[in-house]
Amino acid sequence: VLIQAATGSGKTRTGLEIVLRHLARSPRHRVIWFAHRDELVEQPLGKLRAWGAPVAALRPGEQQDASARVLVASIQTTLRRGVDELGPRTLVVYDECRRYSVGAAEWHAVALAAGAGVHRLGLDATPTGDLRPLFRHMLHGPSVAALTAAGFLVPAVHIGPVVESERMTIDPI
Repeated sequence: VLIQAATGSGKTRTGLEIVLRHLARSPRHRVIWFAHRDELVEQPLGKLRAWGAPVAALRPGEQQDASARVLVASIQTTLRRGVDELGPRTLVVYDECRRYSVGAAEWHAVALAAGAGVHRLGLDATPTGDLRPLFRHMLHGPSVAALTAAGFLVPAVHIGPVVESERMTIDPI
């Protein structure tokens, strides 16, 4: 399943809740959470640690904790070390899942290998590319307009140069 929702809508929080519920279903369940940037490794890692979940990170300079049931992995480190370094898993989460589309050959190959035969969850605000090999279903979250109207997001304000089309509206030829 791929969850598509606006930035700030709670995709990561939803993904973390799914992970915790998955772990609660069986002591044998193990999770890999893929991220493509260190900041995206830190966010779920910090939240899961704060909630007392058995979590570790796969990234340069970190030792593996064999007791960890959740491994938050940098995709670059996984490419260098290989999928076997991930260990057994029953759920794989792909944060910013558009990064793992068919067009990104190396990352796509790792994503397919890691997710073979297990549950897969994708999270993305703007999924693009061919993600069908990874996900069969897409759930659409509320729009930015709906979240703003409900008070969950603040109205966007454009600060920057005027775009040519906007200038035409202000000062037509």
